[in-house]
Amino acid sequence: MSTFHPITAGTPVGDMASWLWRKFHSKKRSVVAFCLLLTLCAMAITRVPVGHPASEPDVDSRTPHKESDTPEPLTRQALRYSRRQPVRDLGYWRGRTSPRTSTLVCSKKPRTVDTSQRSPRGDTKRPGRVRRDLALARDPRLTVGHLGIRDSGTRALGRALEGKPRVVTQQWPGSLGDIQSSVWCDAEISGPWASPALWGELPPWLSQQDVKTLQLLAQAEPVAKARVPAHGQVLRVGFSPPGANQDTPPLTISQLCSVGLCGLIKRPGDLLEVLAFHVDRVLGLRRSLPALARRVHSPLLPYRFTDGQARPVIWWASDVKHLGDPDEDQNSLTLGWLQYQALLAHGCSGSGQAPCLGIHRTEWARLALFDFLLQVHDRLDRYCCGFEPEPSEPCVEEGLREKCRNPAELQLVHILVRSSDPSHLVYIDNAGNLQQPVDKLNFRLLEGIDEFPASAVKVLESGCLQNLLLKSLQLDPVFWESQGGAQGLKGLLETLDQRAQILLAHIRKHKLTLFRDENP
Repeated sequence: MSTFHPITAGTPVGDMASWLWRKFHSKKRSVVAFCLLLTLCAMAITRVPVGHPASEPDVDSRTPHKESDTPEPLTRQALRYSRRQPVRDLGYWRGRTSPRTSTLVCSKKPRTVDTSQRSPRGDTKRPGRVRRDLALARDPRLTVGHLGIRDSGTRALGRALEGKPRVVTQQWPGSLGDIQSSVWCDAEISGPWASPALWGELPPWLSQQDVKTLQLLAQAEPVAKARVPAHGQVLRVGFSPPGANQDTPPLTISQLCSVGLCGLIKRPGDLLEVLAFHVDRVLGLRRSLPALARRVHSPLLPYRFTDGQARPVIWWASDVKHLGDPDEDQNSLTLGWLQYQALLAHGCSGSGQAPCLGIHRTEWARLALFDFLLQVHDRLDRYCCGFEPEPSEPCVEEGLREKCRNPAELQLVHILVRSSDPSHLVYIDNAGNLQQPVDKLNFRLLEGIDEFPASAVKVLESGCLQNLLLKSLQLDPVFWESQGGAQGLKGLLETLDQRAQILLAHIRKHKLTLFRDENP
């Protein structure tokens, strides 16, 4: 049976065409709108670039990639990042990478994961996370890492650090070749690289937690204070929590310190503690508490702390252990010189050996290296037995040097650990003596040490120590200015480099071994 169609049945071809035109004309607007919609959809689809960051999953939800065997050179990576727009996303300061900046568009190389993202227990964290400062991360009560401390960006340190991605391709310091070929070892940086605020990445020896803590010390307003017993020229200060307003009940200084919102304001003469902090980080030791220089302005504080002079501000770790004895409050444990030497020579726990203290043996080697470079003798030789002191030295004024005749009376001082991490030392009062002449260096600080950390020795061997420190110290503009910039720091850094060469010669002469930092 044939199918009847109203259009074609008995209709001439001309009449059918006329009928189609009338039908189309009556629906012209609908057809045009439909065609326009299809055109817009096609344009939208074809203009979206493949691999756009917005189309990718959040960086924290990804499966970690394995580290590339041939990481991209830091110089090339820094230049690549310099062509990107400055990062303004708050996610970076909350402890995670912004999805907008986490992956490069059209990048042909897979992302590499910082091997320093391993936690103290050895587990690998997700790739979007940046390794925390080991000294800070082990305190379960510390919350400064989640504070997201920022201001309007008007202060110098904030401008230097704010909004810059931290891109690390490997654990610092890496191999000797990595150090020497990195952009951080360059003798001079000119043009757009002259300021750390314009670098494409932060120095790899500073963790994201270091940066957050330095911003706290540089920018937060003092809201509480407390004296430090027996230290009249040092003041403990509590800083305002972020987001606090007038309706928020004020916190006591104990409450502020318990969550990592405190610092010690010290004397202008202790400014070299800031340099010591950067030495600690550049060498990869990570035992000093964060420190920076600041000119404090606050009606809450006594005038002598707000007189406009640059002073070091040291982050306060609330869980540093102190002995109950008032005479031993600068120690976490009692340790004499003879016991210390027995620990170095024979270890502990065996028959006739010294009792164990719970501190890793390699900790003493790190401490000796650090103290020798800075000539800090308060810890291992507070009696000045290993060198000829100046008459103004406390060990002379207090008559301590007379005890050098009886080693059994000699005690170590400032041997401190944290209750959250009792197997690692914490370095405090690190100003040292950079005026100590070469012929009076205190080699007693190295006595009994038969091995040194390989990673720190690589930095000393690289010939890059001065340049690395210059770039690190530029992130602290108050300290930089107070020392006269690069020219003013030249003498101090040359002294450190000279001592580094003397230490390397000592290691070679005595054929001392190097150990890998398996438990940094």
